[in-house]
Amino acid sequence: MKRFTVFLTLALISIFSIFLTSCDKDQQTAIELWGTWKGTINVKAFNSRHTKYTYTVWHFEGKPGSRQGNGWERDFGEGGGSYKSDFRWAVSDGVIQLTYNNDSWSTVYIYDWSISGEDDNSRYFDGQIDDGSGNRIRFQLDYDYDDRY
Repeated sequence: MKRFTVFLTLALISIFSIFLTSCDKDQQTAIELWGTWKGTINVKAFNSRHTKYTYTVWHFEGKPGSRQGNGWERDFGEGGGSYKSDFRWAVSDGVIQLTYNNDSWSTVYIYDWSISGEDDNSRYFDGQIDDGSGNRIRFQLDYDYDDRY
């Protein structure tokens, strides 16, 4: 009887350790990204003194336990036009990479990002975008609770 109890205890510990494992930091980032983020991003054109403001919406989808997924970006320009492109996203070593399906859009990397405001009324996603040119653009987007895009 004592052997059976020891065996049962070891079996239960093994089963619970499988179900109680936590995700790594990149997986946690992926989960936090899910949803729709919106806001204005100011972009200073290369070799220009002009700053362009673009209202941007990013939507991230993924699967539990994954470090990647699909999404889309929609930009609304100052002149009223809008542009949309789907992307694949991935998180690796804390850097978020967006690879667009539209060939005219550059792959971008998001550094020094954070997601804050854990309550139901105000969540923010901010960081720095780099399109490979070395010019980092700071952004802050709000979580879209209405998900109307």
